[in-house]
Amino acid sequence: MWKSTSVLGYRVDLREPPHHRADAVTGTPSRRWRGIATPSRRRSYGSTRRVNGVGRPKFDSHSGACKIDAEMSRRGKKCVVCCVPKTIDNDVPLIDNSFGFTSAVEAAIPMIEAANTEAEACPNGIGIVKLMGRHSGFIALHATLASGDVDLCLVPESSFEIEGIMSHLEAKLRENNHALVVVAEGAGQAQMGASVKYDQSGNALNEDVGLWLKSMITNHFAHERYDSDEDFAGKKAKCFLVDPTYAIRAVPANAYDQVYCSSLAHAAVHGAMAGYTRFLVGNINTRLAMLPLDLVVNRRNIVAIRDRMWTRLLFSTGQPPFDAVVTSDDECDAEGLYRSETATGGCTVSFGDEY
Repeated sequence: MWKSTSVLGYRVDLREPPHHRADAVTGTPSRRWRGIATPSRRRSYGSTRRVNGVGRPKFDSHSGACKIDAEMSRRGKKCVVCCVPKTIDNDVPLIDNSFGFTSAVEAAIPMIEAANTEAEACPNGIGIVKLMGRHSGFIALHATLASGDVDLCLVPESSFEIEGIMSHLEAKLRENNHALVVVAEGAGQAQMGASVKYDQSGNALNEDVGLWLKSMITNHFAHERYDSDEDFAGKKAKCFLVDPTYAIRAVPANAYDQVYCSSLAHAAVHGAMAGYTRFLVGNINTRLAMLPLDLVVNRRNIVAIRDRMWTRLLFSTGQPPFDAVVTSDDECDAEGLYRSETATGGCTVSFGDEY
């Protein structure tokens, strides 16, 4: 019988099996590392497992786990600190993919199909689907490839110009009488002139790129020059915005992620019982591995727009090959370890060694 219990001083509702839940089991912001360490000492827990997402570099879960490990060592307490890569954005470096990523991509496909249907039903209709991805556009990338109907995909790692986007969409409207756009929530922040803001958990607060993109496209095709254009006269372009963020977050894990989650849990326990600490569990080249946290702390997996996965997307959408936000030399670590692409088409960006 599942029931409510307390983990590290925080109330956890276990009235149903955790693997059927779509949200995080514990709601402990990574910046509250000292508060997590305190009940561990008071209740004499033998191990602490950090399960959380990756947020602001200064306060991400990996650096928070390192702080817990350092704090427990300072207090002279024995404690195992292990990280499980639970973030659907897939922005944990080096591993094949993070838990929840494939479920998010799978849940995004029906939303893209719905937007495409709506766009097809309207002359010169343009469907816009905004997907999750504050810093890494893997969900948008893989959902676009899986769909095959998307005409334009925008991710945070790729810069773009409004003129190039509008020219591409205009060509698609003239060719197909409709268009479909997928955009990651972190894309276009520089184009919008957005200022950097964070919530209390250290997560970036982005401006709404979906509303901004819809406004820009609507205003562009409302120009009077299209009044005398035979492809647009009497049927000006109309935008539809779909934002399925919370609908996707609420879906239970798919079969792959349920198996993967169990494997991660087993690996975490085996590592703890073997005496390891300060490590991350995850698949590398399809094999479960234990990585020292120092290899992943303050680093992020981002879409490598010079990788073959992104090239496949360009062939699928036909969109222009926009430039990277930063050059490859600037975005990747000097060590060769961080230059190799991950299985999902990513490379690693570093924020320095301080945590």
